[in-house]
Amino acid sequence: MSQQRARQTRAVSFDPFQPYGPPVASTMRVVTWNVWVRYGNWAERQAALEVVLADSRPDLVCLVESWSVTEDNQPERVASRLGMEHSLFVGD
Repeated sequence: MSQQRARQTRAVSFDPFQPYGPPVASTMRVVTWNVWVRYGNWAERQAALEVVLADSRPDLVCLVESWSVTEDNQPERVASRLGMEHSLFVGD
């Protein structure tokens, strides 16, 4: 290590490997699912998707290739079914 860099290093009053205190045990259940837009029998898939997600009790759901129409969108339907406060659709 160079002498200049050594001079820039200072002692600290905390453990740099645990700067925020002891770890807190927590979990977060994240589900991602490619839902294939509205191809094929999408209404049947939508119902099955909602049942599986409700049974999984996820904290965060990411739907890939979800659908949206003027008055409705899939993320909003899923969030409503799961009792989630927020949903977001980004796409066309």
